Amino acid sequence: MKIFKYIVLLFAFAISSGYLQAQNTVLTGVDREATIEKIRLVYKDLSSLKANFTQEKHSSMFVEPLIQKGTMSYVSPSSLCWEYTSPQHIVIQFDKGNATMLMDGRKAAPNKVLGELGKLIIRTLNGDNLVTGKEFEVSYEKNGKSQVIVVLKPVNKKMRLVCTQMEVTLDAKTYLADKVVIQEASGDKTEITFTKKKVNQ
Repeated sequence: MKIFKYIVLLFAFAISSGYLQAQNTVLTGVDREATIEKIRLVYKDLSSLKANFTQEKHSSMFVEPLIQKGTMSYVSPSSLCWEYTSPQHIVIQFDKGNATMLMDGRKAAPNKVLGELGKLIIRTLNGDNLVTGKEFEVSYEKNGKSQVIVVLKPVNKKMRLVCTQMEVTLDAKTYLADKVVIQEASGDKTEITFTKKKVNQ
C-alpha cells in the first residue's frame, strides 16, 4: 500500500514539474526593459514586411474552426494589404487610416470600423502597440529561449466589449511575430500564424 502511495506521489510530482516547466516566465525589471528596447530597435529599422498567413476562427457557431489563408504586405509607416486567397478571395487595403475592401473583384462600401481595425493592426505591425501602454496594458513573457510573448489587454472599455486580450508571439531571435491570438469578449478566438516572412525587400 505504501509503495502505491509513493508511486502516486511520484507521478503527481512528475506531472506538476512538467506543468511548471511549461509555464511562461513573466519578464520584469531589467529583463522587461531589455525586451522593450530590442523590440524598439527591430521595428525602427522595419521598412517593409511580407508574409503568408493562416487564420483560424474558433467559435461556438462552428463545428470546425473556420480556416482562411492568404498573404500580407506591410510598408512603413501606414500601408497594409491583407489578402485572403482561400476559401474566398478578399483583399483589404489599409492606407493612412483609410480602408478599401474588394470581394471577388467588387469594391465593398467604406467601413469606419474596418478603418479603425486597420489602424490597430498597423500600430501593432510597426511596434507601437508592443511597447506603449496607450491603448493596451502590456506585459511580456518568455517561453523558453525561442519565444517572447507580448500580452495586450485593451484599456478602452468599448474595445474590451469586442476583444479582451491579444497575445503576440515573437521569435526571440528576430522579434517578428510568429503568431497572434485574439480572445474575443464573446468567447470566440482567432489565431493567425505567419510563415515565409520577408523583411525590407
